[in-house]
Amino acid sequence: MHDFLTVGAPAPLQEAAAVALALPDSYYEGLRKIYLAKKDLLWGILTEAGFDPYRPQGAYYILCNLDRFGCENDVEFARYLVQEVGVAAVPGSSFYHEPGLGRNQIRFTFSKKEETLLAAGQRLKKVHGRLKTSS
Repeated sequence: MHDFLTVGAPAPLQEAAAVALALPDSYYEGLRKIYLAKKDLLWGILTEAGFDPYRPQGAYYILCNLDRFGCENDVEFARYLVQEVGVAAVPGSSFYHEPGLGRNQIRFTFSKKEETLLAAGQRLKKVHGRLKTSS
């Protein structure tokens, strides 16, 4: 059973890959433009809400530093976002072998419909109030 689950790719996935490989370059160029626009949109939303994002170089998500929010850790902040703001994000610690290295990061994806990103942007405006004030 293990061999069948881990060695051979399922036939439907192989067929999908063959179709994808046959698509014209224009399809991928269009896809690239769409994702660049969504990345820029989410980047603006996050910076406007007070986040400190890291600019991705090839992913469909944006990691943000949380130090300005005065939260205990990334998991606590992710819960706050879901429960109080209505936006889901992934705690940064889940991407590190040593979870403590990501305890001050949170990850947002931009692989969503534009209207979903805009709705999240409206909700994330609430987060700005959690920013630590400089003394």
